[in-house]
Amino acid sequence: MKTSRMKLPDSANVLILLPEALWHWAKQIVTHPFAEAVLDASMKDWVHFNPIMGSEWCPSKGPWYYSESWHETLFDLFYRGGGDIILGDWVQNNPPPSTDENTTEYANWEQLLCDEQGRLTDFCNPQPSEPNWYRCYGACHYLRGWNAVIGELLFPQLKWYIVAGEEHSTSIGIKGTGKRKQGYVFDILWGHETTVEGLYAALGSYEIIESDMQELASLKHHC
Repeated sequence: MKTSRMKLPDSANVLILLPEALWHWAKQIVTHPFAEAVLDASMKDWVHFNPIMGSEWCPSKGPWYYSESWHETLFDLFYRGGGDIILGDWVQNNPPPSTDENTTEYANWEQLLCDEQGRLTDFCNPQPSEPNWYRCYGACHYLRGWNAVIGELLFPQLKWYIVAGEEHSTSIGIKGTGKRKQGYVFDILWGHETTVEGLYAALGSYEIIESDMQELASLKHHC
């Protein structure tokens, strides 16, 4: 595997491109033959080495189905409940402020409970038109190439790189040089709570995987 130690831009010069904010355009790009070919190869490798929900990758189930963290937590709770989200942990950590259901405080708490149930339902049963469909948690080292492909198709004016870190792998588009170097991260697994500092901490002692980019360029030629 060919790697390099190119220095990433200073965190102050890096912007994280939130998938939700770009999804109007990204949802059209994820069906590009090049993007689909890379996702297919990436998920086959992930499922082969991490047979969480069977030994074969089935595209119709979506990457989310093969997430590492679901099957002991939300995923199991969702299906054991016959389609109903079990919110016991949330209620335990966020008890109602009053036993009187007629108070404003209780009504506000009940709305938070409904919001949480809606969030978990969307999270546990995403559709192909949604970004959560593509979020295979635990597979960042396998999806890093796909992230780079989506970033490149969205922003071809940037030079895209695959970054392999200690606890996380991602993609970054670069423009400029030296102190003017700017970075734009596209990562399907990171959302609104992501900070550049947190991303850099997860990357730790990172490497730029040049061989992966070369393989992607070769695959693009055949799509």
